[in-house]
Amino acid sequence: MKAEQLHQVEEIYRQSYSAVTVHAYRFLGNWEEANEAAQEVFRIVCAKPKGLLTSENQIGWLKTTARYVCFAILRERTARWKHEQSLDEIEEYRLPAVIDELLPNELTEVRGVASEEDLRLLYQIFVEERSYQDVADALGISVWACYKRVQRIIKAAKQKKANNSATIVQKQEG
Repeated sequence: MKAEQLHQVEEIYRQSYSAVTVHAYRFLGNWEEANEAAQEVFRIVCAKPKGLLTSENQIGWLKTTARYVCFAILRERTARWKHEQSLDEIEEYRLPAVIDELLPNELTEVRGVASEEDLRLLYQIFVEERSYQDVADALGISVWACYKRVQRIIKAAKQKKANNSATIVQKQEG
């Protein structure tokens, strides 16, 4: 970066950092992540100063860049959350949103409550990583029906696990 560009970027940084951070906070709801997002925006600016410096609406350019940075942070946060959730912690209303990221080893919880066809369905979705659309087309059902089928299987697995836990507690108490 040229000295003149550096001076301009520093001035924009001083004037706009707070506004970019607040804008990022609106997406992230977390000040620490909002500061990280603002820092990432200005890292991008330092890598490509011409984009900002030639823009007619510099604050708009910064906020648009912040929005894309926030979306990336939210995607990472969601992926991390989905990876860390156990089958028991997933609320029924959130299943369609998180079901794609369930781990194949969690399929062991459905053995004994799911038919062979259901196990094949789960295997295709979670192990082979086929889309719900592909699996639904192969079965001749709608995508929503495919989601609901998976949801019912998982609900049955949760019930089985809860029943097993209650039985273990009863045996320990008896």
